[in-house]
Amino acid sequence: MFTKIKALLAKIDPTIPGPPLEEGEKIIRAGVGAKTKGMFGARWGPLVLTNRRLLWYENHSAWPLKTLSGEVRLAQVKSVDKGNFLNFIFGGMCIRMKLVNGRCERLYEGDGQLDDWIHQISRAAEVAEF
Repeated sequence: MFTKIKALLAKIDPTIPGPPLEEGEKIIRAGVGAKTKGMFGARWGPLVLTNRRLLWYENHSAWPLKTLSGEVRLAQVKSVDKGNFLNFIFGGMCIRMKLVNGRCERLYEGDGQLDDWIHQISRAAEVAEF
């Protein structure tokens, strides 16, 4: 019963396109990620690392909620790590990016390769183009 309700409320919607790539932008890595994660699950979707940005978006409708999407420009990333103990308590280990403006962005990856994602984001941020 629950799986039927879940399938009706959160189904992949082909009308939700991914964000367009900029001219000269190349994909370095793609996987699965979530912007928000809590006790009752997460809102998963594609996580894409390019030579300029880290993109995440939902490719399914989660009615009545709006779909989430966003990006971080790699030129704005000062450092990347796994987060701290509070991040672990409230959602699990995450990709925590400290930005040059003082903000922190947190993303959760769903591939089970957190260390590899952090390494690749750090490397891409060091040589990021504008």
